[in-house]
Amino acid sequence: MANLEREVVRRANPLEVVIPSLTGDVVRAGAAERFTRCPFHDDQHPSLRINVEKQRWYCDPCQTGGDVFEFVQRFRDMAFSEALTFLAERAGLNGNGPSPNDGPGDTEGGRGGTSPRKQYEHSNTSAHGVALAHYAEAKGLPEVFVCDLGVTEITVGGRSALRIPYFGEDGAEQAVQLRLALAKGERDARFKWRKGSKPCPYGLWRLEDARTEGRLALVEGASDTQTLWWHGISALGLPSASFTLDQLDGLLDGFTRIDVVIEPDRGGQTVLAGVAKTAFRDRVWLITLGEANDPSELHLRDPEKFLDQWRLVTEAAQRWSDLDATERSERVTVTFRAAQELLDDPRLIDRIGDTLRARGYAGDVRPALLAYLALTSRLLDRPINLAFVAQSGAGKNTAVDFAKALMPAEAFHEIRACSERALIYDEVEVEHKVVIFAEVDSIPEEGPAASAVRSLASDNVMEYATVEKDAGRLRTRHIRKPGPTGLITTSTKRLPEQMSTRTLEVPIPDDERQTRAVLLAQAAEAAAPVTRPDVEDFIALQRWLADAGASAVWVPFAYELAAEVPARAVRMRRDHWQLLACVKASAVLHQRQRETRDGRIVAAFEDYAIARDLLASVFDALSTDGCTPAVRETVEAVRDDEELSASALADRLGVARSTLSSRAKRAMAGGWLVNEETGRGRPARYRRGSPLPEQISALPRVERVRELFECSTRHPGEVVPPPPYKEF
Repeated sequence: MANLEREVVRRANPLEVVIPSLTGDVVRAGAAERFTRCPFHDDQHPSLRINVEKQRWYCDPCQTGGDVFEFVQRFRDMAFSEALTFLAERAGLNGNGPSPNDGPGDTEGGRGGTSPRKQYEHSNTSAHGVALAHYAEAKGLPEVFVCDLGVTEITVGGRSALRIPYFGEDGAEQAVQLRLALAKGERDARFKWRKGSKPCPYGLWRLEDARTEGRLALVEGASDTQTLWWHGISALGLPSASFTLDQLDGLLDGFTRIDVVIEPDRGGQTVLAGVAKTAFRDRVWLITLGEANDPSELHLRDPEKFLDQWRLVTEAAQRWSDLDATERSERVTVTFRAAQELLDDPRLIDRIGDTLRARGYAGDVRPALLAYLALTSRLLDRPINLAFVAQSGAGKNTAVDFAKALMPAEAFHEIRACSERALIYDEVEVEHKVVIFAEVDSIPEEGPAASAVRSLASDNVMEYATVEKDAGRLRTRHIRKPGPTGLITTSTKRLPEQMSTRTLEVPIPDDERQTRAVLLAQAAEAAAPVTRPDVEDFIALQRWLADAGASAVWVPFAYELAAEVPARAVRMRRDHWQLLACVKASAVLHQRQRETRDGRIVAAFEDYAIARDLLASVFDALSTDGCTPAVRETVEAVRDDEELSASALADRLGVARSTLSSRAKRAMAGGWLVNEETGRGRPARYRRGSPLPEQISALPRVERVRELFECSTRHPGEVVPPPPYKEF
């Protein structure tokens, strides 16, 4: 088949219909995705996710996915050509069913053949475009009524088209939509926005009158809105698929009930998912229209009975909060059953480490465990920010990737490469997520964009103001992304100062022992098939924590801990919060073994022990201005009375020249090594510089914190007031 026919076949076979028809399992609707059991492994609860909007499926435990063709190929063990033929025949695209030009929603009742409206629209859309009279007749509306709404007939490219004005609340024209055709055809080319138009909801100028009624219908597009207006029903139309419902926050104040029509297609699922992100979601009722796709089609079926039918569907509407509570309850039950063994295991951190090793992680597992805790900290009010810093090839991204594999996809937003403002303009929500910059180069270093990203990492909200042209005038646009949001990135060198103070710099071991462990792990995978343990229960654990777990944590020994950590460096004011966040993240993971008080988890000394084990080397380096054990070893290899070439120093340490170069740069940045060779391109000659800082343990021992806490005269529940602070 041609490429065009392949796309027609794909559109005629929605995944949410094809998968259950093949597997026999039920597909459950979620807020943003649909879920069903995966047929490719022993799936005890729905772990296969279907993105209805993108028509993609993915299974987290299997780590496989694709489109409808890839599912059929895998499920029925077919070649692509066989899967294409199978799906074409299934959709009736072999000459006996619907026309290849009809999309999946073009048939009436799923029985084949075009609906009466589609037949009419095809007969009245020609090379001459669309006339106002044809549009009014196709929608079953009086032409004079449509004209009264400001719709006029114009000529675009020599063809008739409709000019549909979008007025603001003040009645001024804000945007113009051009309707070029009545029917979709092979691709939807019905609409076009006039150049310079900024899409906005249709019907803003009627909102003030609608507020007196207190009730509003939210529909897709102008024609459905016009249909409801004709019947005396207050309505507002969404301008496009890219318009997100949260943009209506504040605009719908004053409405006690908002009826949102959910159409039976991808657009309807997008609208349903968008409701969850709005501030008015608890005032939303979800309307489905049975066999009719939208209000316009319901009207065309029988205009005289439209109001009776509308009353019936609104009376049968389900409140969004009830649907959300039901779905959440069902999801929580399923995820808890899958994760209960882990949740009740006091050795959970050890279990996570064992799983990481069994999945192929080599050597010191602490960097990957720290990444896992940072990803878990997304549930806190102030998450952990990490920067994994090491030479190229050391395994920085490997540590993050292994931790990600135990997380659901909704726990993070990953950016591989982007422009400096991409995250700002991206419509993705980052609240209670961790933004992963695969490379630090994607984080802007200077200017307003850099300030916005830094504020997201430290202030729990990103705010950015820019100027855009709107209908010929310059307007200020305010972009706000609420947090809390964590940040993880990787780099081969230290981060710029303003970002480095907002992150904990985590070194990756670069010694021969670590390299040997990696080589042996690679050899084991090459020598024999490796069976990687299933991570379904770990993903269920994270989903249960997000849906039903507690996230507020009280650290009763926080005062004693704060009194013992070094306070010489100003940056400790931020780093101390990260230490506490690590303690809290551990408490969240172990909450079923922890005491709760007033709805908050009470962190235990075991949580500090976990945090200390993972962060001790990080804080030791911070307290000595970046003098890590590897840097200290490198400096101490040069005697006080000698000058050593780079090759000789590498040989003495037993490391490669590239490894030595990475260590030496850090040592010279601290002033502990000096390169006496000033000639450009000539081999370095190192001598000792400033004395090394005293080697201390920055984080107090667990026993010391426990001793101070037990000897404290404070009541265990007493809140310690902060010291006096004077603003200079």
